[in-house]
Amino acid sequence: MFKQGDLIDGKYKVIKKIGEGGFGAVLEVYSLEKRDYFALKYCSSKDQDYLKRFDREVRLMQAINHENVIKVFDFNLDYDVPYFCMPLAKHSLKEIVPLEVAHCAQIFEQMCNGVNAIHLSGSTHRDIKPENILVMHDDTIVVSDLGLSKFDMRDSTVLTQTDVWMGTSAYMPPEQRTFGGTRDLQHSGDVYMLGKTLYEMISGRVPYAINYSEVPTKFHMVIRKATQEHAEDRYQHVGNLLDAFLDSYRVMTEININSFKTIIKIAMEKTKQKESIEEFAITIVDYVKKQEDFKEVIEMFHEINEEVLENIVINHESIFLDLLKKYHRAIEREIENFPFIFAEEVDKRMNILIKQTTSVEIKSKALTIILIAAVDLNRFSVMDSFNSILTKVNDEVLAEYIAEELRTNINYYKKIYDQIPRRELHPAIAVVWDRC
Repeated sequence: MFKQGDLIDGKYKVIKKIGEGGFGAVLEVYSLEKRDYFALKYCSSKDQDYLKRFDREVRLMQAINHENVIKVFDFNLDYDVPYFCMPLAKHSLKEIVPLEVAHCAQIFEQMCNGVNAIHLSGSTHRDIKPENILVMHDDTIVVSDLGLSKFDMRDSTVLTQTDVWMGTSAYMPPEQRTFGGTRDLQHSGDVYMLGKTLYEMISGRVPYAINYSEVPTKFHMVIRKATQEHAEDRYQHVGNLLDAFLDSYRVMTEININSFKTIIKIAMEKTKQKESIEEFAITIVDYVKKQEDFKEVIEMFHEINEEVLENIVINHESIFLDLLKKYHRAIEREIENFPFIFAEEVDKRMNILIKQTTSVEIKSKALTIILIAAVDLNRFSVMDSFNSILTKVNDEVLAEYIAEELRTNINYYKKIYDQIPRRELHPAIAVVWDRC
């Protein structure tokens, strides 16, 4: 109905189509008023039932104010083609499955919180699936597409006839496929769909049938109970499902952390015996890289004792750089939640790396991490360490790498740049000093 460049309601310029349904579509649009990009959903059908359903979707979204439920910020149901506008998402959950378990836990918790908010508002979603779970640009997860949703107390209506079932086959609970099933679906039906969606998040497979060998054993019971054939045998509330999932995840994580500590211990013994730890080094690096919780990344990095750390950075520079980049992101996000003295622990480890490695990338990244720790935790001794290293840089290539890191992290450098006179810096670094 709309093509690129069209103007909707005199204020939304069509950029492209990003989704399509039975009686309308979702477009990416540019708001001439707000000067920003948004998602616009419109109803192209003139059928009164579809128009009423579209109106109900808007009312449902207006009734819910929760960070994990999609928001409507503008609408015009009297326009020639009724529409409403929402924030523009980065992508749907469907586009990124399967997920690492830690990432899955982070997303599933937000999904459940969103669906629970819908239930607490007095509604049922009725079409939960990965396509209807959106990842926003700040990585917040929102439940979207409330087109099949209903107000529990008011909507056992003609909008969903008794002889019609609507939804998505692979995720539907058995009762939704029966005579009047969609119309009469209860919250336990949403629980069933969450269970099916959880299975797909981990396995990457559309859940027409569930193969439990494709998900960790710890989650078998959770998925099995959520997807019981009879509604009364399932978790009766989304909160019960989420509690069971998080309990299983915590048990699984605790076992893995203990395993990680065991691997470190073995690697330490082999290092003392001057034996190769290549296998263990790869396992250690991969394990930390896969962690999604940034605080966990920092804590695990600091579980690696100094001897093993030296061994890995000397003998496995290429894989270690990826680990250091992950640690860098974690430090940026989480170091303010650590005690002030922790900056000195960070400084000590980064100095080990700088002294032991020949990689200018690792050296420059490690120096940046010292800078962040010094500034965010306001430790003058760590600032002195940073300044001491910086003034000793005389290698041209290393200076260029450090200069680029400082440009990228200029907001940190600006806070302490004047502690060293410009004349004491390598020319490549002095140019960044001038920017401060």
